[in-house]
Amino acid sequence: MRSDRARPKGQPAKSEAGAPAPATVHRQLSMGMLTLSAREGIGLLVRFGGIIAIGRIIGPRDFGVYAVASGATFVASIIAQLGVEVFLIRHHSVPSRELLDEIFSLLLVTTLGMGAAQAFIGGVIFAGAGSHDVGLAVMVSSLAVPLNVLWSPAQGFLEHLMRYPALSLIEFVGDLLLYGVGIVAALVGWRFWAPVAGMFAWQAWLIVAAYSAASYRPRWRWNPATNRDIVRFGRRLLLSQLAARVKDLFLPMVTGSTMGVQVSGFAQTSVRLVESAGFFQRLATRLVLSSGARLRGNEQALHRLLARATRIQIVLTIVFTLPLTVFPREVVRFTLGGQWSSIAAVLPIFVLALLVAPTFTTVVQMLVVNDDLTTATRLNLLRSATWAAATVTFGLMFGLTGVAEAEVLSVVITGGAAMW
Repeated sequence: MRSDRARPKGQPAKSEAGAPAPATVHRQLSMGMLTLSAREGIGLLVRFGGIIAIGRIIGPRDFGVYAVASGATFVASIIAQLGVEVFLIRHHSVPSRELLDEIFSLLLVTTLGMGAAQAFIGGVIFAGAGSHDVGLAVMVSSLAVPLNVLWSPAQGFLEHLMRYPALSLIEFVGDLLLYGVGIVAALVGWRFWAPVAGMFAWQAWLIVAAYSAASYRPRWRWNPATNRDIVRFGRRLLLSQLAARVKDLFLPMVTGSTMGVQVSGFAQTSVRLVESAGFFQRLATRLVLSSGARLRGNEQALHRLLARATRIQIVLTIVFTLPLTVFPREVVRFTLGGQWSSIAAVLPIFVLALLVAPTFTTVVQMLVVNDDLTTATRLNLLRSATWAAATVTFGLMFGLTGVAEAEVLSVVITGGAAMW
């Protein structure tokens, strides 16, 4: 692919004469962490409030139906996305308008294909097995796959330039739409369709806002050479991404099929509450990837970045998850109500897993930065296999508590392997 193409409007010039100094990258990392933390701190309140309000209104069973549908959409989106956001972040020069058009055109094809595959799965597997609500929700949610993926060219472009304030605002408004629309729809009696409606509003906003922030208007541009480059890169990254996020689909499916949709709702809500409190781990992952790409080849600086990111995540995990650890029953009773009391006992266990997670996730991101996708994939596969086996075994033996204990076990084993 050519690197001398015209830059999108408003794009700053960038020198090709070498990588930035480590001190500059660390400063950008700190500023990015500060900006995104401020946004995510407010977003934490929005997400907590949204999950609590929707869960309290529609109840565990309907939330479980939505969890399966959103999990299927998430996995279909990962496959269709081909890792293009990472491709753009790691690109050797600032992505051109032509390159963004070529990526958009490829993603338009892959998203339509994966959306059709998800609709088929929803109609044949779930609905055919008697889970009519789940099957219908999975089928309708398949229409969100293009919306979920097609903002990636603009997202990757903005992250390449480390334009975190713009991304922070876009994602914050998206959170407001996701939960605002979901709450209103739940209040008027839409049951599991309420959060599905919020998901559509959220994804539509991300596309419009990100394209506007990037001053980018997509056009059809089919380039077989670019497609081969992206598919070759995405093929190496895809297995690692799927292995890392298999829980998003497997958790609601295994709990729903073996322990009932209501238990699936309990498990998914517990995970989402804890992961919302650990919001900084998501933003740290993004920052390590974009900052580390600028330090590639400087092993000493990369290791310092890894150590700093891990320490920050562990400290912030302790601070932000303290209420869920010390007062879980009070938090659940006050927020979700008595129908959700079963999750109080497992929240501290999920918090423990979140506390250990940075020892694994940060190492995997650094492997991706160093283009060691084989090792990253092996570690993610190890975690997924350990988690899946433990979830089925412990879940059937101990129910919801076993699901939480399986999460801790998988993180401890794979965290140790990653550090080794």
